[in-house]
Amino acid sequence: HNTTACTICHVNYQRVAGKECYSCHKAKYDATTNPKHASAGYPTTCGQCHNTTAWKPSTWKHTNFTLTGLHTTVECAKCHLNNQYIGTPRDCYSCHWTRNQRDPWKLRLGQTCEQCHNTSAWKPANWSHSNPPASWPLTGLHNTTACTICHVNYQRVAGKECYSCHKAKYDASTNPKHSAAKIGTVCENCHNTSAWTPGKFNHATDAKGAISSKMANKKCNNCHPNNRDYTRNATRCLGCHKKEHKQDPCAQCHYTVAPWDKTR
Repeated sequence: HNTTACTICHVNYQRVAGKECYSCHKAKYDATTNPKHASAGYPTTCGQCHNTTAWKPSTWKHTNFTLTGLHTTVECAKCHLNNQYIGTPRDCYSCHWTRNQRDPWKLRLGQTCEQCHNTSAWKPANWSHSNPPASWPLTGLHNTTACTICHVNYQRVAGKECYSCHKAKYDASTNPKHSAAKIGTVCENCHNTSAWTPGKFNHATDAKGAISSKMANKKCNNCHPNNRDYTRNATRCLGCHKKEHKQDPCAQCHYTVAPWDKTR
């Protein structure tokens, strides 16, 4: 203002309408495009953003929505589409889903983006499988498995039971063949998340048939040939041993912890 010619403000040597910036700078206000002040509902108190040292750049400060992190460096038009400033949403969901819908999970993880994301960096997300909406703590190898291995095409899994994810492993098993052996689908009875193999099988509880210490040292296929016949009644001696006598209770004379030929 100190170096401006008097007639710039006092056109035809007339007194100006008022001392407010807008009374002189109305034309600048109306001609703004980035942003369009009138349609954006900007106030006409120019001094809030401009000063007499330099009209540009202005010192605009988000007052009703504080900008943090990467929001402070993003271009205004990225949030204020088509220079529309009135009614711009203030919640993450409205900007980061309603406008671009790039969430591959399609809102299956909820609409409160700030649960996992922040303005410092959108990635990596601070996701906890132990908390809602998952509420299923990951243990062992599950912690290092890529999400899409379990969530194919970003879909929710059918259930939280091991079998719901590991059915293919169950069906493909050969030693023993689980389905033919009528081994149950409660995988965690024998397997755990630390390592799928080797599985832990308790003959007394899982097969409902206790075996002796001598038998425990034998390979499964000694009694279950070809890894197929796991369903036959082998809880009695003659289920496996050919009939030498007319009576079945071999154990009356033979031991399972000593050589078979040693009798009582």
